[in-house]
Amino acid sequence: ITIDARPRSKNSNCCKKPGSPGWNNLVYSNGGTTKTGDTSAQSCCESCAADPICALWFFKSQSCLHNVGADTCTSPLFNSTDIFDSGDIRCVGGCTPKSQQSTPDGTAEVTSTDSTDSIDNSFGD
Repeated sequence: ITIDARPRSKNSNCCKKPGSPGWNNLVYSNGGTTKTGDTSAQSCCESCAADPICALWFFKSQSCLHNVGADTCTSPLFNSTDIFDSGDIRCVGGCTPKSQQSTPDGTAEVTSTDSTDSIDNSFGD
């Protein structure tokens, strides 16, 4: 059984629509990515919010990537509006403060990502 102790009032609106706190199209380029089976930007955002090691999410061409790197929130911030849907869940300005972010337990497959080009290339376009 997994219990999500984050405040529901804040999480219920986290991924409601573009412009919501977790769907702000502001992302960092550091960290690692793991691909999910989500088929919409909203479900990608929601699954990231539900995953305690997911800091950011990206959605493009029916593919969802979660950014799970421990150093994710330390790289330069960029706006992805013209490139792909994305959002900050656990960095500054996201749904859950970075101080509440869990560290990866080593079970997630992580691919190094160190630039915006690398993030975009992770989608396989």
